[in-house]
Parts: sequence; C-alpha cells; structure tokens
Amino acid sequence: MLPGQGAEALASESPIRVVLVDDHQLFADALTLLLERDDRVAIVGTAPTAEAGIELVVANDAQVVVMDVSMPGIDGLEATRRLRQVKPDVAVIILSGTADYADAARAAGAAGYLTKGRVHDEVVDAILSAAGHHADDLPDGDGLPR
Repeated sequence: MLPGQGAEALASESPIRVVLVDDHQLFADALTLLLERDDRVAIVGTAPTAEAGIELVVANDAQVVVMDVSMPGIDGLEATRRLRQVKPDVAVIILSGTADYADAARAAGAAGYLTKGRVHDEVVDAILSAAGHHADDLPDGDGLPR
C-alpha cells in the first residue's frame, strides 16, 4: 500500500488475514461470524490462549490480531509485546470489557483498542485501519484513545 492510502484502498486488495485470540469461546465464535460476513476480512485462525495465538499469527502470516487483554497464561498485553518482537509488521487490536487498559495497550505496541461493548459497530473499521497503518505510522504513534 502506498503512503496516504487508508482503509478505502484495502477494499480492492486481498482480504486482510486476521487471527482472533479470546478465551471465551462464545465471544470468539460470535466475533468470527460477524467478521466472516465482510469480504475484506479473512479469519485465518482462532485461539483460546495468547501462546496459541502467537503460533497461529506466525504460521498463517496474519496481518491483524484481535486479542482479548485478559486470558489464562500470558495476557494480551504481553502477547502484543512478544508479537511485535517476532513479527513487527503485525497489527494488534486489544479487546477489553473496559477502557482501563488503553494506556497499557499503547505501551505494549497495540495498533488499536476496543471495548467489547463497541466491537459489533467498530471492529471491521478497526481492522481495516490497523491493516493500513502500523502503530508507528499513526498520528501520535498509535491511534489509541487518549
């Protein structure tokens, strides 16, 4: 993608490869169904733990990871830091039930942050935005709420 092109340019390209990481199976299933309705997004894997999610991201060359912040084992913030080391071009969108982790997500290198209550309305736009911009390329270095 050329500089200055955003989510609009992504519509004509191949679908964005996305991995979902959430330990709540019902939520992950619902999010998968929601995202599969959009041709611009391709779910290439889902995982119940951050460790499994990291493996899926690497194995499937995912562009975007939508990851819960709170999971058994390592949490989404630590997983984001690890992903940024092994696959620096991946964009991570952190999900949480509250806005409490936005600053920590920013510090970990996340490209976006959504509360689970806003997911239905905003997740596709967040994925398109994250795929079009790396966190370092966004204004103020992230694109997360302040």
